[in-house]
Amino acid sequence: MSEMAELRSRIAGAIDAPTSHVMVNLSHTHSSPAFPDFIPEPQEQLSLKQQYRDDFFEATPAAAAKATGGCNRLASIPAKGNAESGSIAAPRGRTVGAPGRGSRSPC
Repeated sequence: MSEMAELRSRIAGAIDAPTSHVMVNLSHTHSSPAFPDFIPEPQEQLSLKQQYRDDFFEATPAAAAKATGGCNRLASIPAKGNAESGSIAAPRGRTVGAPGRGSRSPC
């Protein structure tokens, strides 16, 4: 089971809804660790990442249950979604300096 499928399943169980009714929207952050399988790491670091993942997979369904307040009526509201894809060019008017540091181009 993929991590996303597992997370959706756990959330569904916490809010008493079918997994097919659970949509998870993710972004990224540079302020938290990645999940263990994302980047190869020494065992000590992997253990810390695994603990973070375990905590995340417990806290997220708990937050969903708290947000619904035990009202599974919310799980049956029909919704429609749309997804598209596209591409973007490299940012214009920006030069890249040292890793992680950008600077505005005078252009």
